[in-house]
Amino acid sequence: MRGLIMAGLILVAAGLAMGEDAELARLKAAASETKATLAIKQTTPKLKEREYQNTEFILDTGAAKYRLNYKSFAGAGAKDNGALTDGCGGYGMLAPHTFWYWNGFLTVEVAGQGYLYTGQTQGVVRPLATEGARVGYDLVFENDKGAAVVRTVALAGRDELFISVSGRLKDGSKAALRTRFLGYPHGYSLPFDRWVHAAGQDVQGIAGKETTAPLKLDDASWVLLADHKLDPDGKKAGLLGLVYDRKAITGATASTNNYSIKVNFNGPDAAEQRFLVYTFGPMKWEAARDKLAGVKDAAELLDKAFEGLPPALDAKAGG
Repeated sequence: MRGLIMAGLILVAAGLAMGEDAELARLKAAASETKATLAIKQTTPKLKEREYQNTEFILDTGAAKYRLNYKSFAGAGAKDNGALTDGCGGYGMLAPHTFWYWNGFLTVEVAGQGYLYTGQTQGVVRPLATEGARVGYDLVFENDKGAAVVRTVALAGRDELFISVSGRLKDGSKAALRTRFLGYPHGYSLPFDRWVHAAGQDVQGIAGKETTAPLKLDDASWVLLADHKLDPDGKKAGLLGLVYDRKAITGATASTNNYSIKVNFNGPDAAEQRFLVYTFGPMKWEAARDKLAGVKDAAELLDKAFEGLPPALDAKAGG
């Protein structure tokens, strides 16, 4: 009998140990899961005695770390934002580098009978999530004519950013939604040899002349901003890429003066424009091109990034 009792106690102890081991394994697995984080820091610096809103966003996905920055004068003073941003939109990128332009790489227009331009309108920060499988925030722009929302999201374990753009006029009339990206691949110092590469297209910059080409929307939906002279061997970070959701785009152009590169997307205000934004590390431009062209699951990734989030344009963003 005593032997049976001892055997039972041993089995119970073993079971408890197995249970503890299983729980420990579960906790270790949970702790090892990649999580994304977002930190938001707001300050009010001054420019010539005028205070302005400055917001820094630090996103860490475990695979990449981004620092983005937004600056604007308050209220009606936002019409003077050009003084803060050298005429750009104020939503810029500081890290991993500043070549998606640090003074404003993304601007939005809602244009019809009314008009809104994000570069001259104060954006209000609206956090979405600060930790987990997905983090993100909105910049909400509103004036008496309309509203626009720039939504930025990052996914744990992924190295790109996901950006959506929404906009409409308050009177309900039809409007065009125009999104512009601005980049300086590999930097701001001569000598330049800027190129825009897209599916079936290669546009070279010419110094002193603005060269603009419509993107072929029937081909693959990606664009690479490159400079062939600043980094011919692919040893430096600085190539810039976009993959876009074709459904919401009715027209697009890429232009360069052999210094800045602008990519413009047009569509109706009723359709949300969605983008994957890439900031490449050391890599030859051909490899970056192939990576963009190889993104076959863009629609699925964009759905994963934005599904389940509250509507970008709600009652607080233009009705």
